[in-house]
Amino acid sequence: MHKKDKKDIILQSTYLKLRESIKDSRDIFIGKVTYRDLKSDINPSDSFFRRLVRKRKKFENEKELRVVVNNWVDEKGNVLKKPLVNRLLVPVDLDLLVERVIVSSSSNFSFIEDIQNITEKYGLSKKVERSIV
Repeated sequence: MHKKDKKDIILQSTYLKLRESIKDSRDIFIGKVTYRDLKSDINPSDSFFRRLVRKRKKFENEKELRVVVNNWVDEKGNVLKKPLVNRLLVPVDLDLLVERVIVSSSSNFSFIEDIQNITEKYGLSKKVERSIV
């Protein structure tokens, strides 16, 4: 690999596409991440959800959304003392979720081809694009 080759991948989507693509019956909360100095810029009265959508200021360029799934209620609606499981797989309609697949402008051809093969393997019908930046 040439030293300047980058292997950056961007999956572009929107809030609405994210919301519509989630195929899960549990309560789902989506929040825009706020970027703060986590040592000095914390409000102790922030809600639990606000704490889950907070991140260090150095990641501000990510402009991230986070999805929080209520994993504290069983199928009968009973609130649990601990979550059902520690990690969840939440089904999504991948083709609806992902608007564009973009790789770094310095990505080599074989990397682009590998990413295209992976997207096709998982049923994503988007063409992998090279960034113009």
